[in-house]
Amino acid sequence: MMFSLALSGLLADTPSPGPSCAIPDRAPSVTRAEKPVYPASALDLGLGRVTVLVLVTVSPAGTASAAHITLSSHNMAIDYAALKAARESVYTPAVRNCEYVEGETTFEADFTP
Repeated sequence: MMFSLALSGLLADTPSPGPSCAIPDRAPSVTRAEKPVYPASALDLGLGRVTVLVLVTVSPAGTASAAHITLSSHNMAIDYAALKAARESVYTPAVRNCEYVEGETTFEADFTP
């Protein structure tokens, strides 16, 4: 019994191995957002200000590996321009246990005529 108490006291004083980076877990984020271009064909429709949301899968290298519209403008040209801007943007990849991993983030494309 005495030995186990002494051993547990030693273990309590030994720091547990922790992550070797400052932020061990982090969601991906947009580092540099590409500004979407309002398509001329949509300008003629007089739609005004439009926002499109794009769900972007960010690779461990920080590039967009996939992009899908989650909130559409209901105009194909605007949605395409939003996808183009999302794919051309620069991202900070997700981090899990101090390792870069694939993750998802939302890219907001705002169109103002």
